[in-house]
Formats: sequence, C-alpha cells, structure tokens
Amino acid sequence: MTRINISSRSLPPSSPRCGRRFRRSHPRRGAALIIAMVLLLLVGVISAAIIHGFFQDRRERTQTLIKTQANLLQEDYHRCAKERLTASPDFTGETLKLTGISDSAPGTFELSSVVSPSGDAVISTEVRYYDENDKLIYSADTKVSKEANHVSKN
Repeated sequence: MTRINISSRSLPPSSPRCGRRFRRSHPRRGAALIIAMVLLLLVGVISAAIIHGFFQDRRERTQTLIKTQANLLQEDYHRCAKERLTASPDFTGETLKLTGISDSAPGTFELSSVVSPSGDAVISTEVRYYDENDKLIYSADTKVSKEANHVSKN
C-alpha cells in the first residue's frame, strides 16, 4: 500500500486551504493589539481619576481643617480680648502670629484685635492664615462685639 502525503504547501494557489494560516494570524494580531491599547487607556483613565480624587479629597480636608482652626482661634482670641479690656481699660488691641500649630497646616495664623476708644468699646477680631510662602489662604470673617460701660482712661 502506497501512502500519499498531501500538505497545504503542495496545493495550487487556487485551493481554499492555501495560505489560510497566514491570512488569519495578522487580523488577530491587530485586533489583539487594539484591544490591549484600549485596555491600557482605560486603566490609565481610571488611575488618573482615582489619583485626582485622592488629591482633591486631601485638599478639601486641609481647607476644612484650616477654617475650623481659624474659627476656633478667633472665638478664643475674641474672648481673650474682652478679658484684656476688662482687666486693662487702656487696652487698644494687638496682633499675634502663631506658626506651626499643626502638621497638616504648617503655615502662620495671624490674629489681630482692635478696640475703639469710645464710651462703648467695640472689639473687632480678625484671623488670617498664610501658607509657607506668605500667601493668604484663608481669612475668617471679622467678629465684632460691643462692651457696654467701658470707660477709657484717655
């Protein structure tokens, strides 16, 4: 018995099996490359969104912390200014600078109080927060109160 071995290379070019492997491999490689590129792009976009969200959340937390610290400092400083005015009727105000209160807010808080020299003393206090480069980051609203029956010794 004689064996006849027919391979795809021995078939004429018009045969349907001729070059089938060659034609299929290139479109599949191109599709796989496009799919890989799209997946990498998708992973990059998702990663960028996560990183952006993280930094935005951190920035918002820091701003909230600074505002809370500034408002608490202003309340306490306003109370101290009232006490100083009660203890010393000649008190006209002062400015304080507090640096390095917190690790998360490494800048400087500037607290200032002014007392008007009238019969009813008006105390106004203001708090500002500057970053390390002396750039104004936050300024709390001015707090004003009247102290009745205040008599200056002027």
